[in-house]
Amino acid sequence: MPSPVENVGRRPCYRAWRRLRQSRPVHALIVLGGLACAAILAAAALIVWNHYEIEVAATEREIVALSHALAEQTAHALGSADLILLGARERLARDRPSGYLTDERALHTLLHARIAGVPQVRALSLIDAGGLIKATSRAYPITPTFVGDRDHFLFLRNTPDDVPHVGTTLRSRIDGSGLLPLSRLLRSGAGGFEGVITAAIDPNYFAELYRTLDLGPGRTISLFLRDGTLVARTLGGVAEPGDVYLNAALLSALGEAAESDATPRLVRTSDQFMAYAAVHGYPLVVAVTAATDTALGGWRTTTAQMMWGAAAMIVVLVAITLLLARQSVRGDELGAALQRSEARLHGIIDSARDAILTVDKEQRIVVFNRAAQKMFRCTAQDALGAPLACFLAERPQATERRLAAALAADAGAADRTLEVVGSRSGGEEFIAEVSISRFEGEGDGLLTAFVRDITGRKQAEEALRKFSRVIDQTASTVVITDPRGVIEYVNPRFVETTGYTVGEALGKRPSLLKSGETPPDKYEELWRTITNGSVWHGEFHNRRKDGTRYWESAIISPVRDEYGMITHFVAVKDDITERKRAEVALCESHHQLREMAATLHSLREEEMIRISRELHDELGQKLTGLMMDLSWLDGRLQDQLPLREKVAGMKKLVDSTVRWVRRISTSLRPLVLDDLGPVAAVEWLADDFAEHSGIEVDLVLEVEHLDVNDRTGTALFRIVQESLTNVARHARATRVEISLALKDGGVLLSIVDNGRGMPTDVTAQAGGFGMVGIRERAFMCGGDFQVSSRPGEGTKITVSIPRQSREPAELPQ
Repeated sequence: MPSPVENVGRRPCYRAWRRLRQSRPVHALIVLGGLACAAILAAAALIVWNHYEIEVAATEREIVALSHALAEQTAHALGSADLILLGARERLARDRPSGYLTDERALHTLLHARIAGVPQVRALSLIDAGGLIKATSRAYPITPTFVGDRDHFLFLRNTPDDVPHVGTTLRSRIDGSGLLPLSRLLRSGAGGFEGVITAAIDPNYFAELYRTLDLGPGRTISLFLRDGTLVARTLGGVAEPGDVYLNAALLSALGEAAESDATPRLVRTSDQFMAYAAVHGYPLVVAVTAATDTALGGWRTTTAQMMWGAAAMIVVLVAITLLLARQSVRGDELGAALQRSEARLHGIIDSARDAILTVDKEQRIVVFNRAAQKMFRCTAQDALGAPLACFLAERPQATERRLAAALAADAGAADRTLEVVGSRSGGEEFIAEVSISRFEGEGDGLLTAFVRDITGRKQAEEALRKFSRVIDQTASTVVITDPRGVIEYVNPRFVETTGYTVGEALGKRPSLLKSGETPPDKYEELWRTITNGSVWHGEFHNRRKDGTRYWESAIISPVRDEYGMITHFVAVKDDITERKRAEVALCESHHQLREMAATLHSLREEEMIRISRELHDELGQKLTGLMMDLSWLDGRLQDQLPLREKVAGMKKLVDSTVRWVRRISTSLRPLVLDDLGPVAAVEWLADDFAEHSGIEVDLVLEVEHLDVNDRTGTALFRIVQESLTNVARHARATRVEISLALKDGGVLLSIVDNGRGMPTDVTAQAGGFGMVGIRERAFMCGGDFQVSSRPGEGTKITVSIPRQSREPAELPQ
C-alpha cells in the first residue's frame, strides 16, 4: 500500500511543481521571481520597522513628559495643603499663652478658615495626644471620635522628626468619606508630644485634575502610594481604601521610584507603556499608562496596508511566473499522467488481499499479483505466460467442466462464483473460491479471476457441523439462552427429558420447568453467580410437561465474546432422578442400621449391668459365705497344723477370687456410676487408670453433679473409658487431661493427650483406634464428635451431648 508521502507525491500540484523545477529555463525563471519577492518583502519590512520605532519613541516621550508634569502638579497641591498645616500649627503655638484657641468653636472657626478656597483639602482636624479628634473644620460640635489607631497618628507620635506624613487612604469615621491623610506633629511648649494636625486630602480632586487632560482612549493616569496602594486614577475614579494595584511590573517600578525623586522612569510590557514619576517630598508616585493597542494603532493600520500591497505584488508576480512555466511543461505532464495511471492500476492490483489472475483467450496468465504469488507460492516471473490449468489440482473432469463453463459464459463484466481445488507449488492442494469476470476491449477478451483461499473457512464449517452433531446426540440436556435468560436453543435430549417441543421452548425462559420445590434463593444465587462471570453448579427439582417431577444436575456457564462481554448462557444438565431415589433408599437403610446399632448397644449395656450385678450380688455373697466358713473351720483346727495351712491357702484363694469378681463387675458396670452419677464415675475411672497405667491424669471438672438420664451418663463414662484404653494401648503418652463442663445446655467432654498422635487420614475418617465406637455412642445420644491430631503433637477428642439424649427411633436420618 502506498505511503502517505507517495500519495502526496501523486497530487497534481506537487507533480507540476516537480516538473517545473526539473526544467532549466523554468528553474531560472522561478529563481528570478523568488528574488523579486524577497526584495519586495525586505523593503516592506524595513519601512514597517522604521515606522514602528518612530511611533514607540513618540509615545514614550509623551507619557514621560506627562508623568513629570503631573508629579510636579501633585507636589504643588500637596505642598499647598502642607502650608495650611504649618500655618495652623504656628497660629496654635502663638495663641497658646492667651488661651483663646482652647474653645472648640474658636478652633472650628480657625480650621475652617484655613481651608477655605483650597479644593484639594476636604477637612482639617486637630487630634489630641490621646488620639481623640479635638476639633475639625467639617462639623461643630463634634462627637468625640478615636483615631489613635490610624497609621499617620502612630507614625508621628513615635518619630522625633518634624516632617509631613502621608498616610494610607482610609474612610473618615465622622462621615464615612474616603480621604488621604496629610499630617504634621504638634508639640507642647516643653517640646513634648501634644497631638497631630491632619489635612484630609480629597483623592477625587486628583482624579478630576487628571481627567481634565482628556488623554483619549487607552491612556490612564494613576496616583499611588509607594507601597503600591492606589489613591486615584482617571478610569474608575477614586479607589477604595486599601486597594492595591497588582501589576507586578508597576509594583517593581514604584519600588525604584522610592529611591529617586527626580527623573521619571519608563516601563514597557507586552500590552502597555508605563511612565512613572515620584512626587517630590511625598511618598507618592504618578503613573501614566498607554495601551499598546491604542498607541500603535496607526502604525498597525499602515503596516497592514503595506503588507497587503506587498502581498498583492507577490501574488501577481508568482502567478505570471507559474503561468509561463506551466506552458513549457504541458506536454511532459500528459505523458507523466499516463505513466502514473498505469502505476496506480498496478499498485491497486498488488495491494489487493485476494489473489488476482487475468488470462487471455488462450487461457494464459497475463496478470499475477502479489497475493497470488503468496497463495500459489510461485513468482510472477514464473507464472506469467503459463496456462491457468497449472494452478488447478488434477481432479476428475467435473472441476474442469465447471471452470470451462464459467469461462465460456457470455456474462459481460462480471458473472459467477464457484469452488475449485487449487494447487500450490510443490503439489499442496487447497480449496479456493473463484469469482470470474470478463472484460472486452480493443478486440482482446480478458478473463479476471479473484481467488480466495477458503480452506480455513471450510475446516471451521466442518468443525461447526461436528460440534452441532455432538450437541444434538449427547446424552445430556443442553440449553442456550441470551443474557436475559430467553431460550435460543435446546437439543433433542431436552425434548426427550421435559416433553416440551423445540417450538414450545424457544423464546421462553427456563422457568417453564419450575416445580415450585426449589427455593427462590437458589435461583437468586444462580443468577448472581453467572452474571458475575462464574460457573454455577447445582441441582433442580423440575416439572415435565405432563406434570411429573424429576431431578436434574446442572452446570451453567457464561459465554463471552472477544471483548469479554457475556452474550449467552449455556446449561448442561443430566437427569439424576434414579440417583436421587437410590440416595433416599441408602439413607433409609443407613438410618435403620443406626437404629439397630443403638438398640444393640442398649441391650449390651443392659446385659453388662445384669451380669455385673449377679457377679457382685450372687457370686460375691457366696464367696463371702465360703470365706466365713473357712474362718470357722480354721478356728476348730488349732492342733492340726497341716490342715490349718491348707485352710489358710484356701482362704487366700477365695480372697483373690473375691477381688477378681469385684474387678470384673466394676469393669462391666461400676457401682459408682449407678450410685453417684457420671461425674464421680469419671473421677474413679481416672484414678484407677493412673494407678494401673502410670500415666498422669489431670481432671478438670467444672460441675460436681450432672442431671442426665442413664443413657447419657453411661455414654459419657464409656467414651472416657474407651479413650483412656486407646491412650494406654496406642498413644505412648505421659499425660492425659480430662475436662467436663456444661455449655449451651449440653455436656462438653474433652480428652487431650500428649502422645504420638495419629495420621491426618485417620482423624479425617474417625475410623481408627476405636474411634467408631466413640462416635456412635455420641451420635446415639444426639451429640457431636470431633477428633484432631497430628503425628507427634498428641490427640484431642471433643464430644458434645445434650443433657437428655434421644431414643434410637428419634435420631435424625
